[in-house]
Amino acid sequence: MNYAEKIKDLEQQLAEKQKEKEQIKSDFRTRKILSGEAAKLLSKVNDKIADIEKELKQAQKRQEGIKVNDKKTHKSLKAQGNEPAMKVYEDYRGWRYKIMQGLGESTYKARYHKPDSPKNSNWRCVTILPWRKTEAEAQKDLDEWAKKKGMKEVKA
Repeated sequence: MNYAEKIKDLEQQLAEKQKEKEQIKSDFRTRKILSGEAAKLLSKVNDKIADIEKELKQAQKRQEGIKVNDKKTHKSLKAQGNEPAMKVYEDYRGWRYKIMQGLGESTYKARYHKPDSPKNSNWRCVTILPWRKTEAEAQKDLDEWAKKKGMKEVKA
C-alpha cells in the first residue's frame, strides 16, 4: 500500500470513528445508554481517534519525504527505498561525519565522531554547518562540505 492509499484509508477510519462518537453522544441524549457507559465508550473512541490522527499525520509526513522518528517505520521505509540514503563520510584523521536529528521536530545537523570514542556516544555538532529543517537539506550541506574537504564516503 502506498502512502496516498494509506492516507485515504486512515481518513476513512477517522470519519467512521467520528460518526461512532456522535452516535454515542446521541444515544446518551436519548437515554439509550447511561452516563457511565457513555463515558467509557467515548474514552475508547477518543483514544482510537487520537491513534488514527497520529498515524495519519505520520503518513502525511512520510509522503512528503520527512523523516519520522519511529525506528520500525524508518527501517521499513529504507527497505522499500522511500527513505533518502544516509551518507557517512570519513576525513584523513578517521573522524566520521553524518546527519543526525536534534531535539524537537525538523532539526537536522551534521555531526562528527572521533575514532577513539565509543560507537554510539560523543557525536558532536559540526559548528560550521547550519541547522536545517529537513534531513535532505542537511545532507546536501554535508555532501558539499565533505567534497570541499576531500572526505571519502564510507559504509555506516
